[in-house]
Formats: sequence, C-alpha cells, structure tokens
Amino acid sequence: ESYAASALYTTLASLSGALSRIRRAKRSRRERMEAKVTGLTAGEPVRVYITGGFLLSIELKTPKGSRSKAQKERHPKLQALGFTVITAKAPTSEELADEVERIVRSYL
Repeated sequence: ESYAASALYTTLASLSGALSRIRRAKRSRRERMEAKVTGLTAGEPVRVYITGGFLLSIELKTPKGSRSKAQKERHPKLQALGFTVITAKAPTSEELADEVERIVRSYL
C-alpha cells in the first residue's frame, strides 16, 4: 500500500505541468521544442506508469475541450498497440487532479 501511495503521489506531482497547460490550452513555443527534442509525438497523452509495467495514458481536457486532429489520429494507434487511453475532463485543475487520482487508483 505504501508503494502504491508513493507511486500515486509521484504521478500526481508530475501532472502539474500538464495541468498548467490545460489552463492555457496550448504549449508555449519552448515547450513544443522541448517535447520534439525529447521524442514526444503530437497527440501524446500524459503517461502514467503503474506497478507491474502497466502504462496508462490520460488525455487532460476542460469540459468544452476536444481532442486535436493529432490526438484523434494518435490515440487509436496507441489503443491498437494495446495501450489504455482515457480522456479525463473537469472544469478546474484541482477537479482534474482529483479525476486523474480516481482513474489511477482504479488501476492500482
């Protein structure tokens, strides 16, 4: 239980950057450049690694937010490879963090 709690805390802490992007809706030019250099593909959801080698991908959206063209193309490809892709929606970053925590806990 303590390892799972620690993993969940680490996961939620790593979401802070993603949650701040949700507030602005777009990555800055620098963030796009850094993502490209590190190999991130357009349309990639937030990745959460769970005990046992399970990869859970969560796309973060506001209630009115919709997936981009890149996301609509990328997510089915990830699912075809056997990855779980979930879209989480909430009106505030705090509620979105709670929703992500609920989702992650359901897979622990």
